[in-house]
Amino acid sequence: MLRFTDNELTFLGIDAFHAYQALQHIYLGRNRIQTIAPDAFRALRNLQILDFEANRLRTVPTTAFRHISSVRILSLKSNPITYITIDAFRPLVNLEELNLENCWLNRVQPGAFAGLTVLGELNLVNNELTGLPSEMQSDLPPSLTVLRLHRNPWKCDCRLRWLRRFVDAEGDRSLSINWDFAAHNTPVCTGPELLHGVSWRHLAADQFACPPTQVIGNGTTSVELRVGANASIACVVGGDPPPVVTWMKGPSYVAAELVTQKTEAPANDDEPPRLHSVLRLNCVTHQDAGDYKCVAANPAGRSEVTYKVWVVDGITGRGRKEKARDGRGTDAADDGDQMLGVGMEVVFGAAVGVTILIATLCACATFVVMRKRQVMQNFSRNRKPPTSVGNSYVLAGGTTVSRRSDDDVIASSEIGDTETDNAWDGRHNHNDVRRIYPNAAVAISDEASRNVETVHVASFQFATSTVADNNKSRSEFAMKIFAANSQLDADDSPSNSRRDTEPSFAEYRRVSSKQCQRRATLGHTSAEVNRTR
Repeated sequence: MLRFTDNELTFLGIDAFHAYQALQHIYLGRNRIQTIAPDAFRALRNLQILDFEANRLRTVPTTAFRHISSVRILSLKSNPITYITIDAFRPLVNLEELNLENCWLNRVQPGAFAGLTVLGELNLVNNELTGLPSEMQSDLPPSLTVLRLHRNPWKCDCRLRWLRRFVDAEGDRSLSINWDFAAHNTPVCTGPELLHGVSWRHLAADQFACPPTQVIGNGTTSVELRVGANASIACVVGGDPPPVVTWMKGPSYVAAELVTQKTEAPANDDEPPRLHSVLRLNCVTHQDAGDYKCVAANPAGRSEVTYKVWVVDGITGRGRKEKARDGRGTDAADDGDQMLGVGMEVVFGAAVGVTILIATLCACATFVVMRKRQVMQNFSRNRKPPTSVGNSYVLAGGTTVSRRSDDDVIASSEIGDTETDNAWDGRHNHNDVRRIYPNAAVAISDEASRNVETVHVASFQFATSTVADNNKSRSEFAMKIFAANSQLDADDSPSNSRRDTEPSFAEYRRVSSKQCQRRATLGHTSAEVNRTR
């Protein structure tokens, strides 16, 4: 026997026990083993007990078991193993006891315990199992006598019914299985809600059921019938065991002779069989209108669906045969009845929706086109004539300035506000031309010539004396700019046009000189008054 517990082992290599070929018991519990080499136990031919309790194995080390088929007891307790794959323990043909307690098991594949022909005890306590596949029943050998299943979140529905019957030793088993040990060591249901917290010992196998479910073929529970027609309402129900279906109109039960039922086989083994319950209404009258309720119940629960029936007056066309429909909207011409269906309503609703969508898109497109057209018209109305773009302009001083856009041009000449101590030499630089901001204010208009534009010119500051004047103000005036490349009449020459329409520079000079003289006089007068005071 080798007992190597509570150590720091993390790995078992090839032929790890080659020097101890006579070992029969190996206890490696509470280590940190994560990986075991496929040939780690190759030298051991008579091993009986192998204990890996409380290690860090995440899967069953199947490949490491191929050399130790003699093992009778295997413990993988408290390892983080989440699932068991098919044939996980097949090499251990002599295994009698398998302990998987307190692992993290949530799934066991069919065939996981295949090949364990002499297995007597299986421990699945304290895991995360909600169910076991029914195919596993063939993997559990007749020799199994102890099956520990408690402290798992079992979902006690029809898919687990086989296990409840298996532990009750129903069938051809000669030995009973011990699964109910004490008050707190028996399996308990966590679902469905109706069986939550109920112990298995208080439930029969038939109580492991799947609650009934209603299947509505075309998603509607409303039908419109014509007076005098024959109609049928179909209620399709699933459940295991098959539920009992009853029909009610208001608080009263519908007569049994008006109801027919048939069972449909499931499409696959995972689905319960379906029950078709059909309510027939012959020669419909206004008294047949109202709410009809289909109620399905079995040990796992109850389900119901209400169908609203409308009866209207109507006459079918001559020679037209009334076509019957069942509750799923499929044709049932052999019955000759009008069945529940709203195919035409669905088509009409879809057509209305598509029409509204197309109308909305057309309205949006029309609005965009009209808005674009309005913007282009406004742009064309506010734009200046194309002939004015690119014109050259001549300042009064004789300097030619090119016009760059449809915006105005400013011709400015400034003397800074700080020039208070320097005398004015009587000359202005009118050649300082700058581009103005759009829509510059026009100071003077000239209607004499279309080739003249009046623009605002930046203010001038004149220094009249060395005495500081706190009431300085800018003198503002306007200059006329003439288009140098504008077309003239045949009778006129450029010099004559300039002479007729262009105010002389001397006039501007004379006006400016008068303004300066008036300001100088006012300045001297103010100085004399101050000295007198």
